[in-house]
Amino acid sequence: MSWKTNYERWINEKHLDTELKEWLETHQDDHQALEDCFYKNLEFGTGGMRGEIGAGTNRMNVYTVRKASAGLAAYIAKHGEDAKNRGVAIAYDSRHKSPEFAMEAARTLATQGIQTYVFNELRPTPELSFAVRELHAFAGIVVTASHNPPEYNGYKVYGEDGGQLPPFEADQVIQEVDAIENELSISVDSEETLKQQGLIKIIGEEIDHAYIEKLKPLVCTLSWHMRSMSKSCLLRFMGQPITLSETGCRLLDISMSLLCLSRKNQIHNSQQ
Repeated sequence: MSWKTNYERWINEKHLDTELKEWLETHQDDHQALEDCFYKNLEFGTGGMRGEIGAGTNRMNVYTVRKASAGLAAYIAKHGEDAKNRGVAIAYDSRHKSPEFAMEAARTLATQGIQTYVFNELRPTPELSFAVRELHAFAGIVVTASHNPPEYNGYKVYGEDGGQLPPFEADQVIQEVDAIENELSISVDSEETLKQQGLIKIIGEEIDHAYIEKLKPLVCTLSWHMRSMSKSCLLRFMGQPITLSETGCRLLDISMSLLCLSRKNQIHNSQQ
């Protein structure tokens, strides 16, 4: 299918997301930009997918997220009702559109009768892996693009062991995703309806506390020559903080300007 055909499908879609439609209309004469947005489908590979946020089949948006989630839903459905009832845990990071994409994934899965658990705020990927095991979920999703530039976002799938899907299982999900021809045709129920039905459950502090309890025995013991020093952890918290002090760490609130000054001093001293 040519990029122009894909573009026409989207621009003529009556219920297309308003923000995406406005972008397409304002860029209707920029054929180079439109071709890049529509010349292929955003690839869903072994680790999931990632790409620039925007309109088109080659971008991260609610429709490509729906397509990935519908493929995952089909894969889960083939494993039976138990897999659907165990469901999917979903986390997201601080990137642009991450909360929206996470909820879109949950809505798509829940519309297919699959139980979903969505974190109430951003969480680190290791906690998602823990949540999958703690909830006995069948799979997990993290909306993140890791180290990529800020205009990117991504979608990673995890197995029931909390790790990324191994190649064989990943290939099965990829086949289901690739079998979906029209990402615009995937219908989803409202968030409110699915929450009322109990198919979307919001999770948060209860998982945080269980995660901390699991981490406590794993905290490394300081070597003998550092025992006189306090264990300290320097973090910039976003969203709901995990109480690291419970693991024996002392939290320090240090501004970025002080960190930069400290780094400059280190460089200066090393050059002398």
